[in-house]
Amino acid sequence: MNSNEDLAESCRSMVHFVGKHADDDDQSVRDALLRDLCWKAQRVDPFDRAKVLAEVGYELLPRAVRSTFSSGRMRMDELRALRSGHKRKKDIGIVTALGKEMRMLLLALGRPDGLDREDERIGNFNYWYADVDRGGRPKLSVVTTMVGRPRNVPCAIAVDHLLRTFDVDLMLMVGIAAGPKDKVKLGDVVYGEGVYDYEHKRLELRDIIGKVLRKKVELPRPLWIDIEDVVRFALQRFEGKPMAETFAALLREIDSAQLPATEVGQPSVRNGTIGAGEKLIADGSLPRMRKIVDERIRAVDQEDSGFAQACKANGMPWCVFRGICDYGDPGKGDKWHAVASLAASVAAVSFLRTAW
Repeated sequence: MNSNEDLAESCRSMVHFVGKHADDDDQSVRDALLRDLCWKAQRVDPFDRAKVLAEVGYELLPRAVRSTFSSGRMRMDELRALRSGHKRKKDIGIVTALGKEMRMLLLALGRPDGLDREDERIGNFNYWYADVDRGGRPKLSVVTTMVGRPRNVPCAIAVDHLLRTFDVDLMLMVGIAAGPKDKVKLGDVVYGEGVYDYEHKRLELRDIIGKVLRKKVELPRPLWIDIEDVVRFALQRFEGKPMAETFAALLREIDSAQLPATEVGQPSVRNGTIGAGEKLIADGSLPRMRKIVDERIRAVDQEDSGFAQACKANGMPWCVFRGICDYGDPGKGDKWHAVASLAASVAAVSFLRTAW
């Protein structure tokens, strides 16, 4: 399927062609179109599906009936203009920033076809659907989307779009991050007990010698976004142990060219504060940030402040899972991106399976 294809619009186009061939003596073309239409219609919103099936039902009426009851008389244009007034129900919403993160998330969700087969495009966002099997308990239905670029504002827009379209019970952010070298190792997973936006500051000039000599100073105005208690309690039930076997199995499915030269061990799963800001940290300043801002910072990224604030504005419980891909120093590279993305994804799915 074309990644830019709007399934609902494609269905409406096919209805037109079904009508063109509705009265053919040879019905093979019509039947082929109907099969393709039904295959696509089963994957769109139930409201859009009902409209498409009503339209195709009209096109399949005998010619004599359609001549008596024209599309104008039946006011088919009103049917096409209808808009759904309800959100679609899914249990869990998951957001990633980048394609490399989404590929690993879909792999962990049992969707190895990856980015090439999104289930639906709504507005500017692609959506993929999956179910999380929880043994004897009911499955969790999951909707995922990808921002496509880093930073907080684009992430907040993606969260808001998902929450305006879907009714979910929990939002997760899954992806990669930098971490402090003395607290985490590459490939480890950090789940956040809160997000600290470290870039809320006031810039001032301070007089040193009267007004002759001045110095620019930064005064922190910290923004702390805490997780909901219902998520905190669920995270306390989650220890990361159930993910080891799954991680090892999925790691073998990744192309070796995407893996680091060193051996990849089992990731540890840790809790802590997630630092978030607009800047990509690659200057080795993370240890100093922890000392000044919050000693419990275990990961830093460019999206989680926007993610958490958008969730909070919508009254939505949320959680963040980040795989450590570098230490935020000049030696950072991308060799651990796939491993860290997979580790975060497997941990998030394991959390849903065992603790939520």
